[in-house]
Amino acid sequence: MLSSSGSDSDSDFSLIEDEPMGPGPMVEADWSEDEGVNSSPALATAVSSAAPSPDSTPDTSLTAQLDSTVAARLAQLDAELQANPYLYPQHVERITLLDEHHCNAALEAACAAMHRVSGLPEDVWRRWLAVRTATCATAGDVNPIISLYTAAVNDYLSIPLWLAFLDFVRDALAAGTLDLARARTVCTAAERATVGHYPAGHRVFSAVRDLEQAHLESLTDLEAAQAQVVHLDALYLARLARPSAHLSDLFTDYSTFVSNYRPADYATALPEANRIYSRAMEQGRKREVFEAQLVATGDHLSVYHKYVYALRRHPAGTHPGEVRTLYERALAVHFLNPGLWQVYLDHELAADPPATDDAVTLCDRAVRNCPWSGTLWATYLRLDSLGHPAAPTPTDILARGLAYFRVAPQPDEVVVLLLADLAERRWRHRDAADRGTAALHVAFDEAQTHLRTICSAPVPDPYFRLERYQAEIAWRVLDDVAAARAIWQAITDCHPTTAVVWLEYVDFCLRHKSTDTTRRVLSGLVRRTLDWPEQIFSRYLDFEQKYGTPREVQLAHAHVDQMRVTLEIRAERTAAEQAEQLVTEEGRQERRRQKDRANKKKRRERARPSENAPEPATKRKLSPESGVGSAADEALSESEADKLSQPVPLTKRTRVMSPVRPETERTTPPNDRKADDLTASGTNGDDSATRTVLVGNLSPAVREPDLRAWLADVGSVRNVHLVRDLTGTLKGYAYVEFCSPVMAARAAPSRDGKTLADRTVTVRPLAARGPDPRTVYVCNFPAGTTEASLRELFEPAGPIRQVRLPAAGRGKARRFAYVEFDDATAACRAVATLDGHPWPGTTLALSVAISDPRRAKATPPAVVPKLRDPRVLVVGNLTPAVTPDRIREMFCPFGTLADVRFPGGDNSRGFAFVEYSEAAAATQAIATLDGTPLDSQTLSVAIADPTAEPSGGRPPPAAHPVVTAANPARTATVRLTNFARPLVLAEVRSLCAEYGDVTRVHVNKEGSKVFVTYATIAEADRAVAGLHDRWVKGRPLKLQHVVPQASEEADATRSSAPLPSLTAPRALRRPTRKLDTSGLRTTPQPTVSSPAPIPSAQPQGKSNDDFRRLFLGTESKKR
Repeated sequence: MLSSSGSDSDSDFSLIEDEPMGPGPMVEADWSEDEGVNSSPALATAVSSAAPSPDSTPDTSLTAQLDSTVAARLAQLDAELQANPYLYPQHVERITLLDEHHCNAALEAACAAMHRVSGLPEDVWRRWLAVRTATCATAGDVNPIISLYTAAVNDYLSIPLWLAFLDFVRDALAAGTLDLARARTVCTAAERATVGHYPAGHRVFSAVRDLEQAHLESLTDLEAAQAQVVHLDALYLARLARPSAHLSDLFTDYSTFVSNYRPADYATALPEANRIYSRAMEQGRKREVFEAQLVATGDHLSVYHKYVYALRRHPAGTHPGEVRTLYERALAVHFLNPGLWQVYLDHELAADPPATDDAVTLCDRAVRNCPWSGTLWATYLRLDSLGHPAAPTPTDILARGLAYFRVAPQPDEVVVLLLADLAERRWRHRDAADRGTAALHVAFDEAQTHLRTICSAPVPDPYFRLERYQAEIAWRVLDDVAAARAIWQAITDCHPTTAVVWLEYVDFCLRHKSTDTTRRVLSGLVRRTLDWPEQIFSRYLDFEQKYGTPREVQLAHAHVDQMRVTLEIRAERTAAEQAEQLVTEEGRQERRRQKDRANKKKRRERARPSENAPEPATKRKLSPESGVGSAADEALSESEADKLSQPVPLTKRTRVMSPVRPETERTTPPNDRKADDLTASGTNGDDSATRTVLVGNLSPAVREPDLRAWLADVGSVRNVHLVRDLTGTLKGYAYVEFCSPVMAARAAPSRDGKTLADRTVTVRPLAARGPDPRTVYVCNFPAGTTEASLRELFEPAGPIRQVRLPAAGRGKARRFAYVEFDDATAACRAVATLDGHPWPGTTLALSVAISDPRRAKATPPAVVPKLRDPRVLVVGNLTPAVTPDRIREMFCPFGTLADVRFPGGDNSRGFAFVEYSEAAAATQAIATLDGTPLDSQTLSVAIADPTAEPSGGRPPPAAHPVVTAANPARTATVRLTNFARPLVLAEVRSLCAEYGDVTRVHVNKEGSKVFVTYATIAEADRAVAGLHDRWVKGRPLKLQHVVPQASEEADATRSSAPLPSLTAPRALRRPTRKLDTSGLRTTPQPTVSSPAPIPSAQPQGKSNDDFRRLFLGTESKKR
């Protein structure tokens, strides 16, 4: 993946070098210590100038030792990589397969092939290093292993990789296969690469110090031991001068070291070390601010930029390699950001003197990690002109870049690379007698050929950037103004209406002092139809003001004014034509709608049941609300709305204690069958349908007073509900509820077929209906779901006739819908395949069933409690990081697992269910695991008891916390605490809106509490049940109802009575642990968390208290 060590140019390894890659495309270069000490440290595998590709020759021995399936897959991967060697997932899969089947030689070749074209992740480096170590360790040759370790740490700044490298060096030194000088070379490079790594650089220093101290302990010669003590002392002091998160621990270790090995110098060495330590601590406190921000923001790139800016603005106390190390830390996370690579390259190339070898290596790493960036390729190509002799030739770099763009064409990036190559060639021919005229013409022809070959579009570069640069070169370098003008004329011929191109051509003409040509061009442009005529007008008038005579200025104004009038006339004519087309189209659509209504009326008349057949009363009721704000195609009862808005957790088993899903009716424009589907929202009582009629074919201009006046002769109208869509537009029908069934019965015979607002209106009584086998009812999908997304999800089940998404107001849709198929088979298939299926990208489980409006008011079945199963355990106190695999690994040793279930999918909500095949295994698991720690939490393991009370047992996944009996009062306002910082109110509103209509979000003055007010108490209950203890941004939210008569402002400014809380199961509560403060220091410590300090190698020695007493004693003597 990444990146060089971040060390200075003189800190590179001198004992290992690489040599160019041989002709074999997957053979790694061998590193030798005999190649010289001053050549640059290149990567372990060189990249050829041509397009790299994996070895396509089939390995018969490898095929023989693999089974047919693996061999076939490897052959397929080889073919894909042969066609496109930049496929990162295919490289990783190929390496994984070879590693799983222990094909070491092929694995090394595959890793080398991947390294030539992209960065390697850390796990791939570790696989490669393990194979190389196993292969070369038996022969006692450490050079190949050291070479590969060097390539790894140069390609990727990783503290674990450096530690592994140092461990290998220490073992090799102990075994005698590596001498001390070479080992110290590695240690020096490790120190310089990580000296600026504030939070973790001390780990590398500790490894280096342990290696040197082990060598000191092994010495028997007194003089050599004294020299080693001096070396270690210098190592300590150099490190004490660098800011670090564990500087105080390092000072303690140094005090111990001096007291053990230099006791006579303790009184003089420690005061000097204390001054160095104090300065470094002062510098470290400035870095703590940025380190804390990096931890809080998850290594955000903007924090790294601020960090670098602060270090470069205040260079005092900054190590020369610290900025470089900081860039490497950023690249370890944002290695796919070409802008970060470019900023890092600019920093390196701006150094005085520049580190030439490091710049070449950095450019190579940049284009391997971000090969799609033409800017990075252009920077790499310019290294030769910037005086970097180790850089590849521009021709080789151009070939590598074009090789990538041939398999992944990006015209803009290709143009950037080609322009950089042309600039390089112009620079190389600047001193030639003919200025490279022929060579530049050839270069431009080659660039055009490359661009047309890579980009298959008719016009590869619509901005003609190559042609513009060619015209500039023809004029400025070749002094061929005629050729430049011809190029510009060709460009304007391709863009005859683009004002910007013409203005650049005008600037070109002005630079040659050809005012007559410029005036002729501008006067002609004024008459043209361009995309930005005002720009041309302004430039024409400005030109004449500077270069024209008074008459020419007057003629220009007259010309421009005349053209402005002409353009206004054209605009008015165009607007009139568009308006006429719009009226014509509206009339055509209105005639089409009238024809459709007539056809629907004929179909209803053919399908109308006999007048003598009794019509059962519907079980729906009309909403008393009306108007745009409350318009809805259908209405939900209050209990239905509560149930439909609750997110259904995605579980493998059916919840036995949940009632039948509620459902409402359809909302399509009325026809004979669909009109029966529609329920008049807002009626009360079981006889509401007998008092309600459906009025159809209404004009969009009809309003509620018009409809009441039109039906006044029939009887007294109680309620009128005009149905609207999501945009608030009337859908052409309404539900009218009379005061008695007799009045409703008179409405149809007396008003059906009559005219209202120039339309023939239909009036029919409502009738209840049974299930519709071709329509499915869908609920529990996310807010904001559209008809198109529902259609896309359900289309695989069969042809869809229509999708109906009822509205809950202007621009708002309810969270349920109806999908009508062409046949009942497709509807049954949709229920079988999508019921319980998670909505894409969420954990919400869809609820899909055949539409049956009678179920909405049917008496729910009696809840049959589930019996206690001794084989099922509930595991509580889980952190969000716990996965089902970890739970399965912990509980597998006690018996055969039948199932492991996490409520809500694979993300932990604090508890999980584990089911064994036998009860004895469950009992053994409780005895062993209950109370054991897991990820800083104490596990709670017990038999799952669905019948237990919330305070003593564990609820099933669908159970919600309940309000305690001590304070049963609730309001529609909930209080939210324990949220992550910084607080974003828009995110809070979006999160809480999943459970209902949020009317207000308020934060108290201290910013520690958020008050969210819902439209109803039921919505507030759902929010508390769904969001309480839900992990958001690494913290469990806490929600409570606000007590009555306590306003948000009062609670925000003064303390109030205890709020009613939600009772969670006692067995699932996380125990509160008291922090042990006995070992805390009294001195200030860095705020960034870090690993525990490495203990001193010597148990004997003086402590900091001893030093303080000694230091204070010497100061008092001086006074």
